[in-house]
Amino acid sequence: MRRCHGGRVWGGATCRGGVCQMAVGPGGGCGGGRNAFCTGAATCRGGVCLLEVTAGGACGGGSNAFCAGGSTCRGGVCLVQATAGGACGGGSNAFCAGGSTCRGGVCLIKATAGGVCGGGSNAFCAGGSTCRGGVCLIKATAGGVCGGGSNAFCAGGSTCRGGVCLIKATAGGACGGGSNAFCAGGSTCRGGVCLIKATAGGVCGGGSNAFCAGGSTCRGGVCLIKATAGGACGGGSNAFCAGSTTCRGGVCQLAVGPGSGCGGGSNAFCADGSTCRGGVCLIKATAGGACGGGSNAFCAGGSTCRGGVCLIKATAGGACGGGSNAFCAGSTTCRGGVCQLAVGPGGGCGAGSNAFCAGAATCRGDVCTTVVPAGGACGGAAVCAAGTRCVDGRCRKAAPLGARCGGYTGTVCVAGARCQYNVCQA
Repeated sequence: MRRCHGGRVWGGATCRGGVCQMAVGPGGGCGGGRNAFCTGAATCRGGVCLLEVTAGGACGGGSNAFCAGGSTCRGGVCLVQATAGGACGGGSNAFCAGGSTCRGGVCLIKATAGGVCGGGSNAFCAGGSTCRGGVCLIKATAGGVCGGGSNAFCAGGSTCRGGVCLIKATAGGACGGGSNAFCAGGSTCRGGVCLIKATAGGVCGGGSNAFCAGGSTCRGGVCLIKATAGGACGGGSNAFCAGSTTCRGGVCQLAVGPGSGCGGGSNAFCADGSTCRGGVCLIKATAGGACGGGSNAFCAGGSTCRGGVCLIKATAGGACGGGSNAFCAGSTTCRGGVCQLAVGPGGGCGAGSNAFCAGAATCRGDVCTTVVPAGGACGGAAVCAAGTRCVDGRCRKAAPLGARCGGYTGTVCVAGARCQYNVCQA
């Protein structure tokens, strides 16, 4: 090493600090035992003259430059250090530090499912998660867990309902159980199928994909409301008769047996073979059957209730009484098991006439006659009593043979005798 003074130059060297040194430019060796110093803006760094560059300047390699102003050489360029939220990439001349990553020109930290993202979080979602509503969520398909602390959102057209991803099903679609579906469009899951709600009068059952609501019940493919005794039914009522009632004439009526009330406002009809008569259910009885009283029966087939028994009407000559189950009608009377007509004096009587003599009349020679005492009028159906004879329309005492007659006595003789000399003679 050559000592010098006074700043003199010897052989191109310059006296610096009492030592002759060669001036070298950027890239030249300096420092140490080289007896060289850097010229211009170059600075000796690590035994080499390097130019000082700021963020954005070239560095490393053959640039003969070093990064200053807090910048760092990364990929041949001086870059400043940026933390989460800082600009990066492009013309920012910055790189992301502190575990952050440059995404979209901003340094962001990596967040996993459940981590905060978006907005001012300076974070991006990793590990297959997606930022939704400021939180990193993983994608779940139908049947997957969602909501709550699951850190998942429903994809593939599914929706989170009750913590499970479910697909939307319309009327007729499967639901519940393992279907991973929920009913939409106003339909409701019933028996594993989405059904729409139908009210009274609406179609139900079969392929209708509907169920009956509002208290109605599906009967014969139509929703009907339940009606009790007295309620409207049938036709446009959209109602059916419940319990033991039956629709009759558009009204629900209760079936009742013999002896029960019926008709009118009773809302009841007669069953068990009974018929409503006079507001009471009665069974039909034929001739010989019990009727009236507590029998709960009425007489049919032309029979009439008489004395608690159904009897048929018999006319003159008809059988009556005993086991005939008949009664004599009109003015006939049962005599000896036969209906006979009561006739007065002069009327026909006797065998085959089906008549009997009424009152004091007596059948004589198939004619009803009356017996007239002495002095009474006679003739025709009026016959004189024994011991008298009809003479000139009057019954007169008749004397036997040998008895006195005529004269003051006014007595006549019996038939076959004559009054001669006031004595009845043959």
